[in-house]
Amino acid sequence: MIDFRAILPRHETKTWNTRTCPIDCFCIHHSATGNTTTPFDIARYHVYTKDMPSAQYHYIITPDGKVYWCNDDNLYVWHGNALNTGLGVCLIGNFTSTHPTDAQIAAARNLYQQKQAEYGPLRLVGHKEAWDADTECPGNTWLEWKNQISEEPMGKHILSIHTQRQCELGTEPTETIRNSNLPWLKAMDADTWHAPVNVMFPGKRVVIRLHLGGSTGDKREHEFMRRGAQGAREYIALLQPRIDKCIAGGVRDFEGPNEIHPNGADNPWDAFVEFQWELARYYVGRGCRYWALSLGVGWMPNIADIVRFRDLLLYCAANGGGLAVHEYGCPSVLDGNGYWTMRIRKTLDALYDAGVARNSIPVIITEASITWALLGEADTGWNSHPGWVYPAQYGLPEGIMTRERIWRQMLAYEERIMAEVPEVQMINWFTTLPFGDWLTFDVNTEMVGWVCGLYTEVVGPPADLEQIIGDAIQQHIIPLNPNAALERAGMALGLLPASDEVRDVEGYVAQAFRKPGEEGWQEIAYCADGDWGNINWFRRAN
Repeated sequence: MIDFRAILPRHETKTWNTRTCPIDCFCIHHSATGNTTTPFDIARYHVYTKDMPSAQYHYIITPDGKVYWCNDDNLYVWHGNALNTGLGVCLIGNFTSTHPTDAQIAAARNLYQQKQAEYGPLRLVGHKEAWDADTECPGNTWLEWKNQISEEPMGKHILSIHTQRQCELGTEPTETIRNSNLPWLKAMDADTWHAPVNVMFPGKRVVIRLHLGGSTGDKREHEFMRRGAQGAREYIALLQPRIDKCIAGGVRDFEGPNEIHPNGADNPWDAFVEFQWELARYYVGRGCRYWALSLGVGWMPNIADIVRFRDLLLYCAANGGGLAVHEYGCPSVLDGNGYWTMRIRKTLDALYDAGVARNSIPVIITEASITWALLGEADTGWNSHPGWVYPAQYGLPEGIMTRERIWRQMLAYEERIMAEVPEVQMINWFTTLPFGDWLTFDVNTEMVGWVCGLYTEVVGPPADLEQIIGDAIQQHIIPLNPNAALERAGMALGLLPASDEVRDVEGYVAQAFRKPGEEGWQEIAYCADGDWGNINWFRRAN
């Protein structure tokens, strides 16, 4: 990566605003020019012709695979209409009928993985996927090479965990999740935990729902919703200290009250829409992402009524959130008739029929499992009805429900969602650490391990690459020798070699340097063997 932030042309007076909401996507553009266009050409055009503060991208990637850093990530750069919430990455070239070079694809993929490690899961999108964009950028071939950039571990699975009771450090389910590569999860009432979210689950994206508590909690939430915008303001005031505590603990994703179900005069539609709008604006104003509706499958008999929330969902999506739904089946997760589970497909189709651009509204399924309430029975989960005999399915013979059977059903559900509803980013299996009436839904510690085990495959450099390189190079550190250093390194770098060049460290080449007068620290350079244009640095104590 080459840092051009200080040398590219910039406007004399104009500057980009600083972000007020988290980075939520990785937005690809093409320059729609010839391959010889440079970052300077783009910056000059944007500043001197379009009167912009600077180049309208965060990063520019040239055909030889070099990545040019143009703007700080925390700047709200105008590059992708409703996708300005994300990082803007421009690949030099015109991809109307051709593809980027292999070097560009590899560089974009590496940058995407790096940014996801830094910010958590990010949607990979093309500029034209913004709901308010009128462009073909990044070219008509985008869908032909998009998946070459998104080849990263979390793209292979979206099944995750839902926790109901307090998580505690040191307990087995918490430590299993904490020490896994699980990218994100859903949790209830994180303000009651014994440690902040970013201490409990560092590096993970946690979607939080705050419940009003007790057996009447859902009823109280619906009383607020029936009062529209005023009810939302009262609801927010009630939760304000709890929300503040979550935000202070690193939470940026919130789900609203549980399973809205307006159904006439007693639950007027307008009031529910106003309530959701007020809540969405509040969370966005706090720099958070709002996942609207918490829609319970089966509670809105007329699927077309989702259109009432069209503009709200587009607003949430433009600010990093989207639509939250619950999907249950019975007596199986995939119930067979496509009405209960997989209903999200019909819900989205209703929005698309109303003119919403496809793939413009991200979805998270914040609860998914079996509930016998769908058949008019008690609200019990997969671990009930022990006499019910299931047919031969998913590689298992005819038999009763077991942990293995519900696991295979969940995997089949995940596979079908990923194949048919690419808008879905996460499926939360309900529920871990259950209490009271929810014990028959229990996703126990063993099953938590199964879910976390889906994310063990690592693509690209190992997570502890810097530790591996640092330990290896420590065996080759040489005494400071200014005369040899002058011969082996340019003084323009201001660095003196502190080791020989070390090869064959996880396929990388590395060398240690020191700054004169700072012998207590090593500056270590490394790159993939042969990839001399993509040198990385890290610092560690000598």
